[in-house]
Amino acid sequence: MDCLKSAMTKAVGAYKSIILGEPLEGEQKDKVYYGSRAGMQVSVVARSGIDTPRAVIQVEHRREDAVALCRDYVQKVTDGCIQEEMAIKLQNKFSGDCKTGRFTTITDQTYVFLGRNTATDPGMMGNDFVVIGADTNQPLDGSMASGYPVAIGQFQELCPARMR
Repeated sequence: MDCLKSAMTKAVGAYKSIILGEPLEGEQKDKVYYGSRAGMQVSVVARSGIDTPRAVIQVEHRREDAVALCRDYVQKVTDGCIQEEMAIKLQNKFSGDCKTGRFTTITDQTYVFLGRNTATDPGMMGNDFVVIGADTNQPLDGSMASGYPVAIGQFQELCPARMR
């Protein structure tokens, strides 16, 4: 049974890598999402201090990233769509303190990662981890609208050890 489980896990990983373009476990991604829509991505150009109080990932918003949004979300790749996407103001890095959990995203929003969600009422928050807005002190509810999936994805890139 363990052999079958291992084979299935490897097959799913290979599918994700080949079909979905996701990295195999242990590999680093070369794209990071800055928004919740398909193709809202930037290219990773450098990483430093991962899993430390000074974790930083340098990014570039490249033409290929704009094409991804136009193709995958707008579903029409035009010069106008690419220009509009390239005009969006994004930071050239995102960073975090993996010890305190405070991090700033590509869109210059600051959050604090508090750890695993231990809420006893699963209806309160369905997300695995608790992230709060640094300015509001309010938890993100796990929905796309709250920004949780994007924020937690960026924190995971900065501080993968905190997510285990």
